[in-house]
Amino acid sequence: MDAINTLTGLAGQEVPVADLVQLNKALRNNMAKAASQVGTITQGAAFAGSSGSELAPLVPQSIQSTLDSATFTEQAIVFWRNLMRTNVTSTLHESAVVKNYGSMGMDPWLAEGGGGTNSHGDYERKIVKIKFLAERREITDVATMVGTVGYQGVARQALAQQTTDGTRALLAKMERSLFNADSVLSDLAYDGLYKQLIGSSYNNGSGGNCDVTPTTTTNYTDKRGAAVSPQDIIDILYSVFAEPNFGMVNKIYCDPKVFGSLVQQATAYGRFDSMDSGASSLVFGANGLNIVGPAGTVPIVACPLMSEAESPISADQGTAPSFAVATGGQAPTEGTANATTTSWTAAEAGTYLYKFVAVSDSGAQLLDNSGNGHSITKTATIANCPVFEFVDSTATATTGIRYYRAYRTAAGGAASTAKYIGSFPVNGEGSGTNTKWVDNNSRLPGSGRMFFLQQTPDVMYWAQLLDFMRRPLAQVNTTIPFLLMLFGSLHVKVPTKNWVLDNVGSTL
Repeated sequence: MDAINTLTGLAGQEVPVADLVQLNKALRNNMAKAASQVGTITQGAAFAGSSGSELAPLVPQSIQSTLDSATFTEQAIVFWRNLMRTNVTSTLHESAVVKNYGSMGMDPWLAEGGGGTNSHGDYERKIVKIKFLAERREITDVATMVGTVGYQGVARQALAQQTTDGTRALLAKMERSLFNADSVLSDLAYDGLYKQLIGSSYNNGSGGNCDVTPTTTTNYTDKRGAAVSPQDIIDILYSVFAEPNFGMVNKIYCDPKVFGSLVQQATAYGRFDSMDSGASSLVFGANGLNIVGPAGTVPIVACPLMSEAESPISADQGTAPSFAVATGGQAPTEGTANATTTSWTAAEAGTYLYKFVAVSDSGAQLLDNSGNGHSITKTATIANCPVFEFVDSTATATTGIRYYRAYRTAAGGAASTAKYIGSFPVNGEGSGTNTKWVDNNSRLPGSGRMFFLQQTPDVMYWAQLLDFMRRPLAQVNTTIPFLLMLFGSLHVKVPTKNWVLDNVGSTL
């Protein structure tokens, strides 16, 4: 038979090409007839149909050998990658900081034959407590015995896959905590960059809690929703460099939306060559931003995990506390005379909707009247400050609620658009049995932040007690539980050599 019209294979058998064409037509026709049943076959059940569709061949089911990711990748871990590590040998780590080499307010002049006046250096002792971070994972015995879908075409057992995914989850939580963690919200946590650089206070003077309020303004700027400009950045770089800070910022981290805003400004107003000689395409934007400061060229880096998640969780996570907003707190009361009002302006008066999430050591829950995990909205016409009350004097002991996350819409916005504005601890410094939270408008929903850092070992580092490890747990079911653990703390020795730009708006 003519070789052009046949294919050799199938254990040496010759198959006419015409037969393959007819087989292809039959497959197409029959699969079209049984299209409604493709992929819905029940194990052990007859494959029924009409008009001959019951004769349709089984359709091969395909699955990729590479898992697709709907979440972040390792590239989202930015600050942690650049943070210097220092190994420590104790759960309590101490260091000394030179604040002044000598009495700088004194003149250095000396009369002939004089003995001079003693100049004293100024030293500070810093202490950091090591904290313990972990990600608990669990797989069934069966999962360890069968093949699983692997990464990049390489099959992996379930334990290795869970370890990889658990490590990614732990590093993402680590990245977010490095910026936002607050030991007031949970004494199990260390303080993140924001807390260590500017300090914070939850006491609003009325016996309740309020948004985190900076306790220092020497290295802090609040943009109140305005976009950042290159002039703002240059001003901060040289403010950090000047007396009394004497800092040399070598890295700027920002929210991705803020980064996008800066790229837009660079594209619109910067003076660059629009194309290279012989180039076949034009490119908008930039794969990197830099600005020149006292320390030379300073890169500006976008951190996807810098901020807390903007939207509240949609369902309970972990072992969520069974808890509800107090009956008396269903509608917020108007701020009283002693509630802080300095952050609200007349232009911001309007109706706002709120959502709250209760967070414990073992889970998180979106609150509503009955505590069943649905959202609750709060309406407040701003005159002073909206006040919310949560009855947790007895529930705290049993549910272990540590703190609440608050989300707010823009004036007149729908409840589904509520965005994160801050967290506040249970009871905290309040004098009553219930937690009262006053929205003092210190954090604007949808805004971002920028951190200007001198990222050198003499200013900040990660104090690491033990290397990353996987710890098997006791097996009490037909599952294999284990912990991925990391012991350490962020230690900022000299906060004044850094700067925080807060509530930054964007033009995206």
